[in-house]
Amino acid sequence: MTPRKPWRNLAGSVVDRAVILAGQVRNIGPTLPNRVGATEEATAFYDTEESLADDTRFFPAPSPIAPKRVRIADYDGVDVDDATWPSTFTPLAEGVVRERYLSRVENRTVVARMHLHRTPAKVAFVFVHGYLGGHWLLEERKFPFRAYARQGVDVAMPLLPFHALRADPSHQGAPLFPGHDPWITVEAFRQAIFDLRATVAFLRARGAEKVALLGMSLGAYLSALLATLDGDLAGVCALTPLAALADVAYANGELGRGEEAANLRDRVDHLLRVVSPLARAPKVPKERLWVIGAEGDRITPLSQAERLAAHWGIELTRIEGSHIVPFGRKDAFRTFLTRVTAG
Repeated sequence: MTPRKPWRNLAGSVVDRAVILAGQVRNIGPTLPNRVGATEEATAFYDTEESLADDTRFFPAPSPIAPKRVRIADYDGVDVDDATWPSTFTPLAEGVVRERYLSRVENRTVVARMHLHRTPAKVAFVFVHGYLGGHWLLEERKFPFRAYARQGVDVAMPLLPFHALRADPSHQGAPLFPGHDPWITVEAFRQAIFDLRATVAFLRARGAEKVALLGMSLGAYLSALLATLDGDLAGVCALTPLAALADVAYANGELGRGEEAANLRDRVDHLLRVVSPLARAPKVPKERLWVIGAEGDRITPLSQAERLAAHWGIELTRIEGSHIVPFGRKDAFRTFLTRVTAG
């Protein structure tokens, strides 16, 4: 067994804390009373038994897509394409909320980076990036696009709503999703799942007999949520996952401080149960699920990974380091690839 190196957790934690502090400066939003009122209104609309019970209404299946693919590179029989297609998602809320949501024109087009074999692979992976992510230069360093493709599998990463190329260029500061507006946040969770399902369906239609998800942070949350809808996924790996958004936002000071902030945390947690993987049972069998937490993580603490693993009824895998500076991630990537392809 490789000796543990405590400095890894400490060093990683320092980097994580610096990122949190920077985010608090950027993420200045509405006053607390306004946020409480908006959260209560959104909860009254979304938090119904129908929302939790009727997947076809709350998480509708997308129609088949025909992405427009622009070739940007190729290697070893693999084409690297930037793919786009219209997101035909419609917000559940009507009126002003729907109008405001759909007014963000850039967000109505899905953008995805794909590494696809010219002869479609039998196994494919969908990578799901985290909050503030979606910038290709960084994502192709964090995720094993080429390493996986060179092992004979296809890979795709769709951008999450309101991130990177899907962000409104006139918007300053942190992405709108997840953000201070509870209506936008819930609808964007719904849209993210809608777009991920479209990506999975495209890969299956192209010839993939197995499609697995590998998500980090917010992407791990969404991967876990999709695992409650699609039991045919060949695997789901949640790496340094976000599991309970309200708790993380509260711990990082994004809801304010004191008793009022704790009250807002409880209200946000209640609102988000309709889009929470912790409020729903996974349809993917246990043996295909994997949760990995970093011991020094200060952005989505180890307790988040522990909660998701406990909910799934599986053992948690722990790695050293932190959210931003993990150690052992490459080994985890190799192991997950083997699990899916050999399973």
